[in-house]
Amino acid sequence: MSRILTLCLWLGVLIVVGCAPAADEQITVPTRVNLIIGDEPTPAPTVTANAPSGNVAGTLRLWEAQAGRLSGDAPDLWQFSAFAGDEVIVRVVGMPVMLTLYGADGEPLADGETIIASLPQDAVYTVRVQPAESGMTGAYQIGVGYANQPNPNITAPTDIPLSVGVPTPTYDRAPQGAFIGQLIDGQTIGETFGENLAPHLYTFGGEAGEYVRIEMRAVNADVYPRLTLHAPDGQPIATDSESGGDGIAVILNARLSANGLHTVRAASDVAGGYSVALMRYAERAAVVADAPDAPTMTPLPTHRPLPTTAFASNNTELLIGGSALGILSEPTQTLNYTLNLQAGQTITLGASPTAGSDARLQIELRDPDGQLVANANSASLDTRPTALIRRLQAAQSGSYRLLVSAYEGQTGGFIISYDTANQVGGNWLSIQRPSPPFGARQSAELSYHGQRDVWPVTLRAGDVITVGVTPAETSLLDPVVEIVAESAQQSILISDADGGSNRAALIRDFAVPADGVYLIRVRADASATTGGYGLIWRYVNAAPTPTAPPATYPLLIQRDSVADSAYNFYPFYAHAGQTVQVYVEAQDDAFDPVAALIAPDGAVLAEVDDSDGTLNPRFIHTLPADGTYQVRVNGYLSGGAFRVRVDVVAVP
Repeated sequence: MSRILTLCLWLGVLIVVGCAPAADEQITVPTRVNLIIGDEPTPAPTVTANAPSGNVAGTLRLWEAQAGRLSGDAPDLWQFSAFAGDEVIVRVVGMPVMLTLYGADGEPLADGETIIASLPQDAVYTVRVQPAESGMTGAYQIGVGYANQPNPNITAPTDIPLSVGVPTPTYDRAPQGAFIGQLIDGQTIGETFGENLAPHLYTFGGEAGEYVRIEMRAVNADVYPRLTLHAPDGQPIATDSESGGDGIAVILNARLSANGLHTVRAASDVAGGYSVALMRYAERAAVVADAPDAPTMTPLPTHRPLPTTAFASNNTELLIGGSALGILSEPTQTLNYTLNLQAGQTITLGASPTAGSDARLQIELRDPDGQLVANANSASLDTRPTALIRRLQAAQSGSYRLLVSAYEGQTGGFIISYDTANQVGGNWLSIQRPSPPFGARQSAELSYHGQRDVWPVTLRAGDVITVGVTPAETSLLDPVVEIVAESAQQSILISDADGGSNRAALIRDFAVPADGVYLIRVRADASATTGGYGLIWRYVNAAPTPTAPPATYPLLIQRDSVADSAYNFYPFYAHAGQTVQVYVEAQDDAFDPVAALIAPDGAVLAEVDDSDGTLNPRFIHTLPADGTYQVRVNGYLSGGAFRVRVDVVAVP
């Protein structure tokens, strides 16, 4: 029986590939899972007596997706057979669901929106699919595959050439990569690029006329985001790498011109973690313009957020100040992480169950020689349920190994992190908060023992501010507030624990010594309490406002290289009447870049070689229409590395 369309799962990702094997063709799949292929009949699934009730939907085959539909609150049940030790991943696309994996005895093994599990025995396993919210209905697709093996069915599509007048280079319009999942408005997805550096693809159903903002943030410092939005026909709408700052790619106010499935392509030159988020608007979103990044200007520094919390697989390196999510699916399971420490460095390290998790944790830290240097578990009365190692000083430099296991057999999801300990108690988990507007009360909560909230504010020399932190009405929190410069976070400029009434912390006046980004940090005194709080800051005296330069904001910033006699293209979306500045800066002394601005209809609006007494092209142009423009970059009798930047310098 010919297959017209096969939906395949790659590392828990549903991929559409076309195949039509002959009836007698032998199909080889590198797996130990029992599969049913070709014209052999599919046996009816069986459900053990202890399995949950639900609609028996069918049998799952490895690397293939099955279609289902949920109506009301009745769950679907799917079965697959596997062997002990198999590392599997189960994922659903199409609608928000909650998955539960059951063993042959009907006991639950794992649950979540996506399931990654090591199977305990040779058996038939059951997956229950139920709506994420009561009463939801809709169609979905479900697939199972190996979490530690690539999908053998993935093949790279053929590049589609693009002719752009003269010259006519090849430009890749077809989004290529591994399909990860759907983007939902307002939600953030965390993922990791593997060693093969395959780009990741996400989709969302767009409507003509709506505006979107797409953001990709690097979790690991080495990851350089390369973000591209593609229309339903595969043509690029916009691309970016660092318009939001180092490690933050932003596609801003892109107006969709067609109904249909749009594709977001995320890529990186190195392996590592990242997050991607989609925001949709019926109207063009307002943009806060900044001072232009020109050679003669000295703009205020840009705040660099903390690494985004993301799932960390076994043997992942933990970065100081960052946090990672993990899951213990078996009472006997042990996860390994690495920490690179310097001799004399003092840290506080902790692990705590995530919201809704029943996990209790045991952590052990071993030095580069394998010797146990510290351990902790969830039985500690003053930090329950957090396992916390306070103020540990590394005796030697090198790679330390952190072991995480279930304490008293209680498994589930957890968050883990470590940070520099420079006060009594120490903080192991720093939570990034948004920049708080002055004069407006912000509410937040310290949920974990050892948590520290970080609120960034941009201030000028001569500003004098006051900061207050008050425990919530029913909170037991005893807060401490401190201010540090982002550029020197180990030096606390000012702090207070009880300057206000009723355990409130109050910094009455802080004179800002220099222009820059400052961090208002809130923690519990000695890391001993948790609870909600309110934060507010005000100007006591604002420094004189300097003469404002022309309002600008970036649309496209990306580093790349081009070979001699080759042409690169960088799409960005802009609006009629906007004036943009295009600047290409060579990173190699021998490279002489040439830049051209190409309109949505393919017309060349401007082309510049040298400017400002340098070999770097810079020019300004007012755009005639809404649409996708392209910056074309090539070298004059040369090739090399460069940085391309497009800024809006006049907002209509």
